[in-house]
Amino acid sequence: MVSWLEELTIAAANTRGLSASLAAGSADDGFPPGETCHAVMREATTTLMDRARATNAVRPEVTPEDLLTLTSAISQIAEGAPPTARRLLHLALNGIWP
Repeated sequence: MVSWLEELTIAAANTRGLSASLAAGSADDGFPPGETCHAVMREATTTLMDRARATNAVRPEVTPEDLLTLTSAISQIAEGAPPTARRLLHLALNGIWP
């Protein structure tokens, strides 16, 4: 799951406007429900989270929306700077404790 989040965050940081599409959710005009960028990414994230939950690799209160919001925020802040996006994502996932 970490690899997926990392690839998603870096792709969004590298692709101008992708992080906004991910954050847009169902507001993507002109697309049928479930066919927006956000919906496709949410489905993939949900599948990976289900697998992670089955092995207790993610806290039960964490939702796919939480992770998509996190990756979207990081990629917007680090747009055009993939190394920064990767570093911030790992900091968020691992926390600040030593």
